[in-house]
Amino acid sequence: MSAPEGRGPADREQLVAELERLRKVNAALIERAEAADQDQDSDFAVFSGVVMLEDQVRSRTRELDDALRRLEETNRELRRSRAELQAIFDVLPNPLAVSEADDATLVGVSRSFADLFGLDPVDVLGRRARSDDLGLWPDDDVRSRFVAALEDGGGRVSDFPLTVIASDGGEVHLTV
Repeated sequence: MSAPEGRGPADREQLVAELERLRKVNAALIERAEAADQDQDSDFAVFSGVVMLEDQVRSRTRELDDALRRLEETNRELRRSRAELQAIFDVLPNPLAVSEADDATLVGVSRSFADLFGLDPVDVLGRRARSDDLGLWPDDDVRSRFVAALEDGGGRVSDFPLTVIASDGGEVHLTV
């Protein structure tokens, strides 16, 4: 057996000595196991339990590592998909925003939407369009009526008069 690359004869001798030591430990454990009366309180029973737990921990660690790799891959795909969606948003001439229906948290905005309100698209993501945060709605009743119209229309609204607050504080009257 040749020495592994990057290791000298002294390292090889240490490995051989460690293997020999482990063989002796293994032989002693086997001897003890054979001599044990399989009593649940025996050292061997405790040792067996520890070995089983270590195997379970190793197995679970592998599973968690695999899950972490899959999560990282999913996150990379999500970032790529989000970048594609943002690129599409940025070329739209009409202002567009996507928000959570329940709390008005913005999850996507077009460049034209951000420009209308004097905002940076990156800075508004995760913020709420409600009057108590970004203040894009004159009041929460206007937003509630709009969300109700969306729900009634199965996610679509047409000819809905809407008033929002522009970056200069003035009202902008829209029909969506």
